[in-house]
Amino acid sequence: MASSTGYITASSCEDIIKDQYWLTSTYILFAVPYFVYEIYAIVMSYWYKQRVKDHKADSGFLIVLQHVVMVTVCFPISVFWRQGKGDYFQGVMLRAELSTPLVCLGKILNHYKQQHTPMDKHTAIMALLKS
Repeated sequence: MASSTGYITASSCEDIIKDQYWLTSTYILFAVPYFVYEIYAIVMSYWYKQRVKDHKADSGFLIVLQHVVMVTVCFPISVFWRQGKGDYFQGVMLRAELSTPLVCLGKILNHYKQQHTPMDKHTAIMALLKS
């Protein structure tokens, strides 16, 4: 959804500074509760993984920190500080999310010891091109 929103927004702006597109602010308002939910889900996942005997779970600290920064810093900047300007740049930044499924696929291949296969190489190249 983020990359689709980004593509639509960026391609709808002729003046990259002054043009506004309704989908930009709407998507940001949708994304904030989602990020808050993800923080909760990550913490709960970590908590449950710790309860499983002999299971090593990483802390998830960096991903939680990234989500907290998105909610506490990026949200106010995107909605209030920029005062409706720069929707094009918001769209370009949202388009970067297109690489996320490819990064996840790379992690899955790594987990199954498939990191030197042609599929992994293609996935890495596509992730670089999409970001």
